[in-house]
Amino acid sequence: MKFSSVVLAVTCVSSAFGAWNTNTAGQSDRLSASTGVGTHTSAEMERILSMYTNDTTDLIGAPTGVSRCKEGKKCVAMVMLSSLMRDDLSKVGTACPEFGIDNKGTCEFLCGTFANSMYHTSKFIRAPLEGYDIDFVVMHDQTMPKSAMAAINHFGARTLPIPDIVKRIACLGYIKANPEKKSPKLNEETCMKNPFDNHFKAGDREMFYLQLKLAAMTMDGYDAIVHIDQDLFLSKPDKLKEELDFFFQKPDIGLMARIGRWSPLNAAHWIAEPSKEIASIWISDLANGFTVKNGWMNAGKVVPRVRNGHISPQDWDFIGANGDQGLLYHVFSTVLKSYYPQGEVAKDILRKKSDFEGNTMMLMEDNVEDFGIAFNHFTGSSKPWNAKICRKNWKCDRRAELTKLLEYMGPTMTAFPTSHISPFLRDFCLPMIRQNEVECSNSLRDRCPYHANHLHDLV
Repeated sequence: MKFSSVVLAVTCVSSAFGAWNTNTAGQSDRLSASTGVGTHTSAEMERILSMYTNDTTDLIGAPTGVSRCKEGKKCVAMVMLSSLMRDDLSKVGTACPEFGIDNKGTCEFLCGTFANSMYHTSKFIRAPLEGYDIDFVVMHDQTMPKSAMAAINHFGARTLPIPDIVKRIACLGYIKANPEKKSPKLNEETCMKNPFDNHFKAGDREMFYLQLKLAAMTMDGYDAIVHIDQDLFLSKPDKLKEELDFFFQKPDIGLMARIGRWSPLNAAHWIAEPSKEIASIWISDLANGFTVKNGWMNAGKVVPRVRNGHISPQDWDFIGANGDQGLLYHVFSTVLKSYYPQGEVAKDILRKKSDFEGNTMMLMEDNVEDFGIAFNHFTGSSKPWNAKICRKNWKCDRRAELTKLLEYMGPTMTAFPTSHISPFLRDFCLPMIRQNEVECSNSLRDRCPYHANHLHDLV
């Protein structure tokens, strides 16, 4: 049974025990990255883990901001995960003075959070999908500035803070399953007390960050979650509508995503049905930890390795196995057996009738739909919010995609009343986006004249 609303989610993370840092000049608007969970004993932590594993209701609250959903339509939230945790926030600087951030790349990433949420909020206001109301939801953690989240609410998107205790549960679970990984930076004490900045290795911070995507499962007031990474931008709304229509026509599907050749699913974009029960499975997975040999909850060799259309069981050594992609596969395929893979790889498996005992993917004969790509994915270093992006030597197709996106994004962001809301938007983000728009348009005309003349037909 589907729930009453659909969510397209943007994820960022926040702390249940933390507070906004108001002590340091230049940091008055940043959430504290240094707040621990106090001095809980091991017994108290076990009680906390047990409570949250059984019931996530009090762990993660409801989204802030106003929903656009009305009676008579499916309510969809587009959800995005955004956090500055992957960068070292321990230094105070002036790259974007409003937030006291030292690294310009971090400021650019924050600009990307604004750009994506404003882009999609505007899209769904101007051209709603027939039969659907769509909220845009940014999930965020304590590293995201308070005024930035308030501004996103002001522009019409919603925000969902994820408590810091989730990362602490994940940290303790990881070393519980991998005691050999303990180190001065990774142990029970650091998991409980240290901020998630340079106190932890970059790879560990990345792992804890990606594991937060499944917080979207707590939003069971929506009919479904449509998740996108921050570097995905909707380019073909009709394809998204086709995906949603198909999802709701198949009540047995719990998760729909594209299967990859190097991992059992691609977690950049997926559609799922949220529920508190699923969220509890996620928290239980985090509390019990992950190993490369046995995966989540000691699931064993249940993950398909795809080679030339044939599948066989493998260890949990694929990209993202200890993060978003492994968690989604374990929860929806191994446990719930409701993962429906899309794409050419799934079709190839069916054509060759390849399978193995223990495979739990929903490989329905003659029914692997592939609706095409609804989003442009700006992977690698091709982020539209990076300064001087079109001075790089992109191929004409990518240059055209960037140009078309920026031609929409620049005027859209300028149309929002930002000057009195955020100096960061006014003085850093918007000028950079508009500069990229001009440079990308000029470089497309100079280097790729055919693409420039047929821009709206090609992209």
